[in-house]
Amino acid sequence: MRPLKLRAEGFTSFREPVDVDFTDVDLAGIVGPTGSGKSSILDALTFALYGSAARLGQKAVSPAITLGCQEAKLSLDFEVAGEKYTATRVVRRTASGASSKEVRLEHGDQVMAGNVDEMNEHVEKLLGLDFEQFTKTVVLPQGEFATFLNDTPAGKQELLRRLLGMELYVELGKRAADKAKELEAKVQVIDSMLEAQAVPTNQEVKAKKKQVAVIANLIEKLEPLVAAASQYANELKQAKEDIERRSESIAQLESLEIPGDATDLGNRLAHAREAQAKAQAKLGETDKALDEARKAVEIGPDARALEVVLENFAERENAAAGLQGLRVAADKARRELEEATEGAGKAKDLVDHARQHLLEAERLSGASVFIDALQLGGICPICDQKVTNLPSHKPDQELARAKKEVQDAENKYDAGEDLRRKIEKQSTEAGAKLDAADRLVDSLDKKIADAPPIADAESGIAKAAELEALLSELVEARSEKAAQNKQAGELVETLIEEERNLRKSFGQQRDELAALSLNPPEAELESLATDWDELATWGQNKLIELNKEYKASEKKLEKAKEKHDKANDNVEKLLADDGESLVPEPVAHFRTKLAVAEAELLNMESDRERFEVARTEVESLRTNQRVHEQLRSHLKATGFEQWLMEEAIGDLVDRATERLLELSGGQYSLTAEKTTFKIIDHRHADEMRDASTLSGGETFLASLALALALSDNLAEMASDGAPALEAIFLDEGFGTLDPDTLDIVATAMEELGASGRMVTIITHIRDLAERMPVRFEVAKGASTSTVERVEV
Repeated sequence: MRPLKLRAEGFTSFREPVDVDFTDVDLAGIVGPTGSGKSSILDALTFALYGSAARLGQKAVSPAITLGCQEAKLSLDFEVAGEKYTATRVVRRTASGASSKEVRLEHGDQVMAGNVDEMNEHVEKLLGLDFEQFTKTVVLPQGEFATFLNDTPAGKQELLRRLLGMELYVELGKRAADKAKELEAKVQVIDSMLEAQAVPTNQEVKAKKKQVAVIANLIEKLEPLVAAASQYANELKQAKEDIERRSESIAQLESLEIPGDATDLGNRLAHAREAQAKAQAKLGETDKALDEARKAVEIGPDARALEVVLENFAERENAAAGLQGLRVAADKARRELEEATEGAGKAKDLVDHARQHLLEAERLSGASVFIDALQLGGICPICDQKVTNLPSHKPDQELARAKKEVQDAENKYDAGEDLRRKIEKQSTEAGAKLDAADRLVDSLDKKIADAPPIADAESGIAKAAELEALLSELVEARSEKAAQNKQAGELVETLIEEERNLRKSFGQQRDELAALSLNPPEAELESLATDWDELATWGQNKLIELNKEYKASEKKLEKAKEKHDKANDNVEKLLADDGESLVPEPVAHFRTKLAVAEAELLNMESDRERFEVARTEVESLRTNQRVHEQLRSHLKATGFEQWLMEEAIGDLVDRATERLLELSGGQYSLTAEKTTFKIIDHRHADEMRDASTLSGGETFLASLALALALSDNLAEMASDGAPALEAIFLDEGFGTLDPDTLDIVATAMEELGASGRMVTIITHIRDLAERMPVRFEVAKGASTSTVERVEV
């Protein structure tokens, strides 16, 4: 498995979206301060694949979601054996913790998994590792780095079994065990069969062959005798059938009888048909008269149209009579409107005159103050002349009179105008009525313009009524004729049905005679009485003929019985000579016995042959069973697999020792007791000690050497189909190393990265990270961590 691109959002320290691009990376370092989120990248990668992370707890889900976020989104593009896949997981908070909202594994356009169970199953199958094995070989998180070094023998064996593809040998062992059981079952079946089978002896086979020959000889002699007896039996049977057939024919002819009413039925049916023809003729005459009457009504006067003409004449007369009165009323209304209009005009003139007078009075009323101040002999303040006479008029009184004149004139004008409008409305209504009456008269004149005179219309209505009365009489007469015709037809149908029944009886009796192969005469179908008479005459003659044939058949029966009895005696004598009893169908009986004897002989010979074949087969099966039992035993976990595992452990220890000697400056090397790792301390007289006694830095070096050896050489050690570990992530222990050892570790990392596998270390040591050709700089911000890819 080789990661290509990791995307995370809302996951642990990555609150905001972050992309980590591993494309074309062989050797890289993930660097950043403690707590910046470096290890969270490994957690995200593991969680995307398995839904778990070592630091979070294998079953825990909710700790993966960033505090304050509702969901975490992870997506990993990765490559296995050159094929690209995408693993996606979305985890959302719930009331009780968290659940996987979306889980999906894609391969191109194909969705391989859509839920948690499918996803986990496909990932484990695709990578060839479960979660625990993945975190021991590919992603080595903090606290888990030395797991493989100190794991139990069973744990090491299970991991190496899957890494090296040893499930193949487990499967082969199971198949060998199943095959051994299958072969054992077959052996037991054949043994039981052989024990239960009674194999015939050579004497029994010879006796059975003799029995077959005796039966075959008897059949050869018996066949011609039985054939003769069978022939005579057929002749005897045929003679009996002839007598029975003639007896039946004679009885049928003796029962032949002509119905009594068959003679006069023809006359009655002829009279009935004649009456029906007359009734049909009368009905036809009535139908013809009825058709002519309907045509006469159809082409005759239209009473309804003529009634409308008379209605139009009456309406026109009434409209013309009312038109004169409407003209008088309209003329009167027009004159009254002219008078009212003239009166209103005069009243308007009076109003105008009174208003002019009022204006003059209003103008003079302003001079009242000067008039009151005038004195005889004084000077007029307006004209500056000496006043010789005092004015006699009173402007205020004249103004009051002028206002009253205006008011009286306006009242008179309003009354005149009201009267004019009233009369105008009446005149308009009278004119409208007159116009409507004129239009009605014009309309009626148009309707009666082409209408016949009133007298003609009245005559036409009378003619139409006369034609309708005649039509009604013919309809009633037609109903009566139709009833008479129906009655005549029903009588004919009744007689036809009676004739049909007699014809049926005739046909049945004739068919019964024909069924006896007596060839009765065919019916002529012209006269029922004639057909019956011909059939009766033929029956009498045929009866005489059959009686003669019956007597001849009796003589033939006697001769056939003599021959049949003699043939049976010959068959019985032959069987008695061979010690056999007479049985029905003797040839078939002895053929069956022959077939049974031949089958028994064949089975006896086959049984002897199968016994020899089965005895040979069971020995072969026993040999094959022993081979599979031995294979099953060798392929047990404590057998071949244990030996192969120890060989793999030994090879792994040799390769890891080369790394460890280099990393420890020649102080330590690895060895193994079966599957348990031991440390050899070369500076203390090659003392052998448990790996658990190493210090933290020493444990890191030993674990690193083992992990690198496992990753570097797994493809060479594994069988076909085993997973290829194309990447390794290391997240522990670099801070415990001194500078010289750290330089050795960095050099080992560089060499491993150059081998084509992806190697990524996680450290806060800047000098170590800067030796990597690609760095992923992880920084902790105020609310989220960020990742930046830096290439040297």
